[in-house]
Amino acid sequence: MPIDPVCGMTVDEQTAPATAVHNGTTYYFCAPGCKRTFEKDPEAVLKGGPLCWSTDVAARAIAAANFHDQELLRQLLSLSYTCHFRPRQAH
Repeated sequence: MPIDPVCGMTVDEQTAPATAVHNGTTYYFCAPGCKRTFEKDPEAVLKGGPLCWSTDVAARAIAAANFHDQELLRQLLSLSYTCHFRPRQAH
């Protein structure tokens, strides 16, 4: 399944609420808001990756592992994140 390039959610191609074509590639979005964000600056979104919590969580998890804080690492890895355009749908 494709990944929404804005928020990082997996999106079903058949039921995606929004799509956009950029440089010949079709992108699928979990919500029209993600599509609007993408269309404002597609190159920045594609270069920067998803704007989701997971990036921050991953960075904190790496830091926790480096400092051997196993409890913090366990807590961070158990978190889920939510698309800011679809707050009721967690990843």
